[in-house]
Amino acid sequence: MTAKTGTTFSYSYNASGGSCSSISCHFNNTAQWGTTLTCVNCHSLAALQANGAHGKHVAQAPAFYNFTANHSTVGSYDFGCSNCHPQDSLDHANGAVNVTINKTNTGGGGLVGTLRSRNSATADGLAATDGPSGIYGTTKVSVRCSASYCHSNGYAANLRYMVSPDWYGPAYAGDKCAMCHGNSPNAGDPVNQPGSPAHYSNNFLGFSNVSGGHVIGIHTNNIFNGASGLAIVGNTPIGSHGNAGTSSTISCNMCHYATVISSANDSNKACVKCHGSLPKNPAELIADKRFHISGSVDVAFMPVKVKSKAQLREASYDKTLWSRQAGYKTPGAYDAAFKTFSTATQWDGATKSCSNIACHNGKSVKWSETGGQTSCLSCHDTL
Repeated sequence: MTAKTGTTFSYSYNASGGSCSSISCHFNNTAQWGTTLTCVNCHSLAALQANGAHGKHVAQAPAFYNFTANHSTVGSYDFGCSNCHPQDSLDHANGAVNVTINKTNTGGGGLVGTLRSRNSATADGLAATDGPSGIYGTTKVSVRCSASYCHSNGYAANLRYMVSPDWYGPAYAGDKCAMCHGNSPNAGDPVNQPGSPAHYSNNFLGFSNVSGGHVIGIHTNNIFNGASGLAIVGNTPIGSHGNAGTSSTISCNMCHYATVISSANDSNKACVKCHGSLPKNPAELIADKRFHISGSVDVAFMPVKVKSKAQLREASYDKTLWSRQAGYKTPGAYDAAFKTFSTATQWDGATKSCSNIACHNGKSVKWSETGGQTSCLSCHDTL
């Protein structure tokens, strides 16, 4: 037997079935004639994970060629090969490594998966410069994606696609959250990485340059101290934020508890103002990768009774929603919600609204209501 031009192999004859080794058709692995081959006979998991950034995207050996699924687990991302490679068998073992993140399949092999359908690429292949295919660079040297949902701001609408780290480059050393959707969303670059101002707004309820929205705590920077002026942050009995026993920290984990369970965030724009010089938690805080980069925005409330130092006067606070603890505006005093947060009963995914929730004094508030649409009266009848 001789190798065709462009093909290499070594062949060992045996009457019951010979074998080929170092064969380019099988990714330089060994193939035994008469046996059934699977993906791993050519693409071992170890070889895949050692190639570029496959180790960040693949956790299990591929099951079949046009694999479009997302099989991520709690601890690992695991995306099917056809999220980045063609689905048509004609593009397999053809002497080239074909790549595509085209949101529409232009060949055989069926429909694209959910993640790929949310890409913005409209062409196939690797280009020298950024263009319609959304993949550009030089193979085996430097390759980036610019049209992938996996590296977007993740929104249901108004998706913005960020440029990925270099496929062949070192591990990303920056803020992984801010790289795609801001940390918090809308906090870093709201023009190029738009996120709802309900996440973060520096003009919250008309207070210029005061961080607000769903960040830090309920009215953290605007709580009357009971004497004269505003309460300051700190873990003292009178602190507006910083003492978990009297004030709940509002961070990503409060509303995305299936994905993030820690309230600590060493890169959040608001948090680092005070915590920037303190010892940091590990950078990787995604608790369950099945719900991160899943193709949808997963909302899951943390099952907790929220606490707040933003106490209203006795005649104004809602006693059906809040329980007053240790008095009013005294050291150690706070209000605690009667009800534990419940995604099933307090969140409506169709209308994107919260209802019957203590944070908003039982009022129904839509996530998209921001700026001029939201005022003090959106949550309070009296103050």
